[in-house]
Amino acid sequence: MKLYSASIFYVSESEAGEKAAKRLVCVHDLTSFGYFQQNSIREFMNFSGKVLAEKSENDRHMSVQENDYVCHVHSCPNGIVGILISDAEYPARVALSIVAKFTEDFTKKFSIDTCKSTTSNTLQFKDIDMVLVKYQDPKSADQILRLQSSVEQTKEIMHCNFESLLKRDEKLDDLVAQSEELSLSAKAFYVTAKKTNKCCAII
Repeated sequence: MKLYSASIFYVSESEAGEKAAKRLVCVHDLTSFGYFQQNSIREFMNFSGKVLAEKSENDRHMSVQENDYVCHVHSCPNGIVGILISDAEYPARVALSIVAKFTEDFTKKFSIDTCKSTTSNTLQFKDIDMVLVKYQDPKSADQILRLQSSVEQTKEIMHCNFESLLKRDEKLDDLVAQSEELSLSAKAFYVTAKKTNKCCAII
């Protein structure tokens, strides 16, 4: 069982209903991957988080599985979205409790005006830095589980795969190709991983 990434986004919405996600804070633990794969995997985790933040519905919990990885999403009514990426073996209930806790703690520390005005990845939030260290063992989250025991009881949890979140005219391959956040090497890595049916990429 492994936690790979924890991040928080602010999602704005235009008058036309188009959503845009801005990454506020993010941490990764990619030590289980090969050194030369880590940069590409980091880019894809950031890319996946951004897409999921933009596709998420306000005030909803969601676990999105793709291959051997799961993105656990906690979306707040004010546009703040927390995302925790784990392997498929990590208990979903525990992961959703963890992402709910650090997202709610973030909203208590930073005002929505700060989130709107700040540039990407410039906020300092020590709580999220400890998530990937403290909770690699799901048993370490027992206290959070008790505090967040209402997560499954009071909110509907959506379980799906990545493709099912996309619009009918959207394809994951096209989103990857059009992304300005992904480097050429990361896009090439995605194509290679897909052709060889490897699960070393996050999507």
